[in-house]
Amino acid sequence: MGDLLYALFILIGITIVLYGLMYYFSTYDLNYIDMEAVITDVDCSRAVLNNSTMLYDCVIGVTYEMNGRKISNHVAIRGVRPYKVGDVIQIMVDRQNVLNVRTEAVPYGVRGVLITLAGLLLLIVVTGARFIDL
Repeated sequence: MGDLLYALFILIGITIVLYGLMYYFSTYDLNYIDMEAVITDVDCSRAVLNNSTMLYDCVIGVTYEMNGRKISNHVAIRGVRPYKVGDVIQIMVDRQNVLNVRTEAVPYGVRGVLITLAGLLLLIVVTGARFIDL
């Protein structure tokens, strides 16, 4: 039974590592361009998380320049501070559809690295436990 459980956790660890690498090398982010946008209007509501952390759910109007054109758009965003008109924020704009905008707290590449590290950590713990058990 121990060998079966060991093999199962090794398989899970390898799967997590492969998924993390796939996520890291995904071409999804290649369609997006990082750029700055100026906030033109703000509509925020407060939300409390875990009785101590205050978060703000906002829909903000932004203006950015793409292909020589000034574009206005609205973006849903969550943050730990309220946004103000005139603030500059980082956004990601789709190359094929300039109205498709997102704001990511953690880019896909970083997520892929974190997932891969989690899988490697699982493999190290499982194999380390196996060697200690011997």
